[in-house]
Amino acid sequence: MKRVVFFFCVALVLSACDELLSGGSGSSVKSDILESEHWSVCGMKAPRDYQELNRFSYDYAPEDDNSGYVGAEADFKDGKMTIVFPSGAYRVLDYVLSDDRKSIVFDKVFHHGYDGAADVKACKVAEDKMNIGEIFSLLGYRGIKTEDSHFIAFYQGSSLNGVDMSKGEWRLNFVSGHLKDELVPLYEIDCEYGTSVNPVRIMEGGPAWSHDFVDTLAVFPWREDIDLAKIYYGPGWRLPLREEAQELLDGCTHAKINMVSDGVTTTGVYFKSKAEGKSLYMESLPQSGECGFWLADGSAFIFGYDSKNQSFARISDDVSDRSFRILPVKP
Repeated sequence: MKRVVFFFCVALVLSACDELLSGGSGSSVKSDILESEHWSVCGMKAPRDYQELNRFSYDYAPEDDNSGYVGAEADFKDGKMTIVFPSGAYRVLDYVLSDDRKSIVFDKVFHHGYDGAADVKACKVAEDKMNIGEIFSLLGYRGIKTEDSHFIAFYQGSSLNGVDMSKGEWRLNFVSGHLKDELVPLYEIDCEYGTSVNPVRIMEGGPAWSHDFVDTLAVFPWREDIDLAKIYYGPGWRLPLREEAQELLDGCTHAKINMVSDGVTTTGVYFKSKAEGKSLYMESLPQSGECGFWLADGSAFIFGYDSKNQSFARISDDVSDRSFRILPVKP
């Protein structure tokens, strides 16, 4: 995976032209503007250490330069920031602006760090107009008249226009304005949004399975109205179908295994494709017993090992009043 990830809207204008932000290092954020406007993510610069930022947007039509882009949206009211992700997941954070209104502190994690990078609970913030209003007014941005909009940037670096991603610095840009179709907050989350680990396609023609359960080993009650895999990992993910789980059972062997990662030993069940030899490790429990994850029809995939260390796996409809893990897949 490339260490540095670029993603900007509007034909990568911002990634190539940082100097187009007026005001040099940025101006103080005006509290009344911050709280009176609705804000949409319109671009970011983020190294791999902070790649959760790159999930603050999703492109439904990557082949089309003019449609499909959806950025996270945010509102600031009464000292609380509500940020809604493209899936409908949202976070609510208390915030405090510094006296000079050039930095902001949150009571919880604003976005998560990876590879040892610290989670971000405070950063610099700047408000500015753009010097490219004519360009934006021609292109438009999701129906917003950007020539009349305000822009703010949350960033970590020596200056607004001097973000050095090789040093783990980053920037997240917002534009003000109400959209025709604004994101609806569906489900509050308190962990990372998305995953940094590529999924594995175990069976030919089948989905790619996440290596990780959502929020480590957290369990969730069944929700018929929303797909929790999509909520937590983003629009490109979903819960596994029952038939996909059955294909996993039919097409794989499985066995109990102890896995060592970063010096930590866990116990789980190792599924290996009979045809292709690809494998997927599912962490179980430190002792014998069963656990499981939800399938799209409300049934559960149950797995684990018994007192004789023999692994087992099956699909169960006996799920009344129970909670299970979430293991997302990508079609």
